Amino acid sequence: MILLKVYQRLYYFPEPQTIPGAVISHIRAVMKLEADLVPDISPATLQRYHVALREHLEITTLGKQARHVATRAMHTSAQVMNNLADLINPLAR
Repeated sequence: MILLKVYQRLYYFPEPQTIPGAVISHIRAVMKLEADLVPDISPATLQRYHVALREHLEITTLGKQARHVATRAMHTSAQVMNNLADLINPLAR
């Protein structure tokens, strides 16, 4: 449940140890779970959860096509931009 809710908010799966305790506590409280319950997920189980959640949320990757579009857009933008860092993160100005 933690991974599902965090993904729905962030749109990616963060490393479990980086999820704030307050978020985990809130989910625990809403689900009426014991306060001392600690989420402990092995790497293999975590990978299976990611696959299951991607299926459940109907998340697909675009693969080569998306990389090609991004590469073309960056190449076109590079012709007119002064700061090349803007190509990677154009909103950080």
